[in-house]
Amino acid sequence: MRQHSNTFILMFIIIVIVLAVIISASVSHKRKMAALNDDAIEVSQIVMEYEDLVDHYAQKYEIEEYKEYLLAIIEVESGGYGSSDVMHSSESAGLPIDTLGEEASIDQGCAHFAECLKEASEQGCDLKTAIQAYNYGKGFIPYVAENGGAYTFDLAQAFAKEQSGGATKEYKNRIAIERNGGWRYSYGNMFYVPLVEQYVTIIRELE
Repeated sequence: MRQHSNTFILMFIIIVIVLAVIISASVSHKRKMAALNDDAIEVSQIVMEYEDLVDHYAQKYEIEEYKEYLLAIIEVESGGYGSSDVMHSSESAGLPIDTLGEEASIDQGCAHFAECLKEASEQGCDLKTAIQAYNYGKGFIPYVAENGGAYTFDLAQAFAKEQSGGATKEYKNRIAIERNGGWRYSYGNMFYVPLVEQYVTIIRELE
């Protein structure tokens, strides 16, 4: 009887140890998937008024964990005012710019970002590639995949240079001024990733 009891206790201890290892590995994995951004800037109150719509469409496209990025995209794209197409997503739907209304813009913006996430994952690229692809178009994803699979600012800049034929324009944004004095190529916005991430408190990685 005592032998059975000892065996049971030993098995129980082994199970506890195995569970502890699994939980520890899971926590470690989650930590690798997210890092705090202590320098994050809060999105504006105007943008936060779209939070419920972002919640709804993020759930629709199963990208709820990227809600903070979606709000940041609204902040970067429009600041929540000046255009009903608050996510500037009309063109990703094959429509002329500023075609969509507010809710339709968020619906399409979430759908477009979900597609960028999916394609980036399938091609072995990272989250930053998907963010830049929201701005450049999904053609940026295979470009990154063919050049190491990880976003870098240099790749974003090179892609814009190719697409613009080398044409540049003045860009007096703080991030651009700090990096190159205040200019960008005349295709999309090569600073899109740092522009978005400055509003994100938890920087994620694409699983």
